[in-house]
Amino acid sequence: MFFFKPNVERMMRKRDVEGLIKALKYAEKDGDSKIWIDAANALGEIGDFRAVEPLFSTFKEVVDKLAKQRMQYVDYERVLRKTIEDLGERTVTYKQLVGELKKINSLISELDKKERNMNEVIVEVLAKIYALAPESLILLFRDKNRDALFRIVAARALGKIGDSRAVEPLISALSMEENYSIREAAAEALGEFKDQRAIEALISALRGIYLGAGWAWVAKNALEKIGPSVAKHLIFAPKHNDWRICKAAAEILDKFSWKPANDEEAAWYWATKGEWKKCIDLGPVAVEPLNYALISALKSKDWNMRTAAVKMLDELNWKPTQQEDVVWYCIAKKDWEKCVTLGAVAVEPLISVLKEIETEQNWVDVRDAHKGAAWALGKLRDTRAVESLISMLFSKHEEVGMTAAEALGEIGDPRAARPLVRRLLERYYYYDFRDTIVGALRKIRHEETARAIIDPLLKGMRIPPVVDQRTQYEKFETIRRAAETILVDIGDPVIGPLLEALRNEKKSQDPFDYVDHAYAIIRDILKKLGYEPTHGGNTDK
Repeated sequence: MFFFKPNVERMMRKRDVEGLIKALKYAEKDGDSKIWIDAANALGEIGDFRAVEPLFSTFKEVVDKLAKQRMQYVDYERVLRKTIEDLGERTVTYKQLVGELKKINSLISELDKKERNMNEVIVEVLAKIYALAPESLILLFRDKNRDALFRIVAARALGKIGDSRAVEPLISALSMEENYSIREAAAEALGEFKDQRAIEALISALRGIYLGAGWAWVAKNALEKIGPSVAKHLIFAPKHNDWRICKAAAEILDKFSWKPANDEEAAWYWATKGEWKKCIDLGPVAVEPLNYALISALKSKDWNMRTAAVKMLDELNWKPTQQEDVVWYCIAKKDWEKCVTLGAVAVEPLISVLKEIETEQNWVDVRDAHKGAAWALGKLRDTRAVESLISMLFSKHEEVGMTAAEALGEIGDPRAARPLVRRLLERYYYYDFRDTIVGALRKIRHEETARAIIDPLLKGMRIPPVVDQRTQYEKFETIRRAAETILVDIGDPVIGPLLEALRNEKKSQDPFDYVDHAYAIIRDILKKLGYEPTHGGNTDK
């Protein structure tokens, strides 16, 4: 280790790799980004593989130190700004504090610049070292045991190298990588390639652009960076059957001020932009692009777009070729009975409708769609819908929740029992909702239904202070009536859980506890089912 500042220039002339690695470690210890950058650039010019691991380890440490220092400045800047706001302009120290604030902001900007420079340098250096052996860097990038930051840097370096062998691994990372920062780096790297596979992968990634996915925005920027040559790929966006890709592709085409060269290109261009009337004006050449675009519109989450697509398809006397397309057409028309007649093919599209999110603009359409899709899924009785219907059970719209409860009862899956009981206790005062849930639970003829009802009957039924006594009593009465109605109706499947509850019977000394009453109810239910329970859960039939 050096006692004095290392002379990087002299070590570079001597091609002293070991000395330059020591210089990196010196920079790591002192958090000196300038020495690190100089030493890293020198190692990049030499191109020795021994430098790779020290380069990355020291890079990470120096960047971490810069980040910590920046955070300290940011915290101080926040305190200064609050102090200035509290004191006001008339105080003696106002100008001094404002000057200090400007100085801190300048220091933060300087630290940001240092970090950006280091990120750019390590990418350039790795690209130089692996320029003649990109396959080695590809292997390092694909190694999921590697530090995520290293893989991010490696991805960007592969983009600089531009070797076509990196395209497939980068595409795989863009579509499948769990770490979104690695996805972003892969998208950025693919933007450096003119390879058709890279362009198509970037276009496919646009489907995440209106879902808040950072990597999708990076993909969009990458396509813009490639330039107008991507237009011949973007105009075929409707083939991806995703309205988000079409919308993003149209924005990129407009940014290029691209114009179609012939009617075929014009048809795909107007289909991508959603200008369907202009497609029709072009005649038969527009049939295929228009069909793709309208199906994408049916699958969009924009109900105005869906409605417009249905109207256009009706005008064109559309004849569908795929059953799934018919499902989306029926969803857009809110023809839920027709969805049911289409059978199992309708299940996944209907589930996706349940996952649509309300906004201030679309809440009426989405509420009605949630209700209609829940009803249809109940009629289809497919267990794939259970989890989504359970979510709808807790909708802020009571009619949606009631429809979801009815649907869960129709399906009869025991996974729904506990959520239904929970909702029953939350909506005990809403008689219609309460009766709907009781009806659904009666159809779930499974021992899990008994356990779902017995647990709240025995637990948490202690009366709180007087202010809540009425509420707790009504909850207990709700679950008591449910137990007596549902469990007797279900019959044999509930015997085991009821006996199990009695085996664990404990007398309560608390006058405010309903537990003794609960055990009496369980005994009474067993008697109605033909059993004579004794203390401890022993029975005679």
